[in-house]
Amino acid sequence: KKRMDRTERESTDESSDETEYVVEKVIDKRYGKNKRIEYLLKWRGYGQEENTWEPLENLDCKDLINEYESRHGAKSQTKRRRNLKSTGEEEDDDIDNNCMAMIEKKYSPELVIGMTDYGGQLAYLVKWEGSSYATLMSSKLARFECPNLLIDFYEKRASWSQLNPPPQQHGMEKED
Repeated sequence: KKRMDRTERESTDESSDETEYVVEKVIDKRYGKNKRIEYLLKWRGYGQEENTWEPLENLDCKDLINEYESRHGAKSQTKRRRNLKSTGEEEDDDIDNNCMAMIEKKYSPELVIGMTDYGGQLAYLVKWEGSSYATLMSSKLARFECPNLLIDFYEKRASWSQLNPPPQQHGMEKED
């Protein structure tokens, strides 16, 4: 599908063979590959079986996206969690939703506070720079988003034991 726009445009230019698809409605939202935001779109003049997931950066229908976001705000997160459980999508995608929302708002991870088991997967509690919020982040996302913070976290908790120097063996002293 090419350019997406809310209003249909009648092209009087005969040389243009490109079909312009028109978004009728934004139906759902998800985080797709590479944690990019995607919207499920209903296309004007097409049935529901033709609905497609499209990345945000390809869209030119801000008013429909804003309308969807204002209608679904907090409800969509609850619905998404239910859908994740039923579709068998990985648990780390579920916990990373909050992290991705913070990243989209231009917050950066500031500190790894702790770690825990979340559904059999390692997760880190991350504090966000310029915010009082801390959220769980999957190990997979943390290794990508804040590897240096993970190193700092483990270095602070590493316990070192002092080895005794090896005893001097007789007859091995240096002679001048």
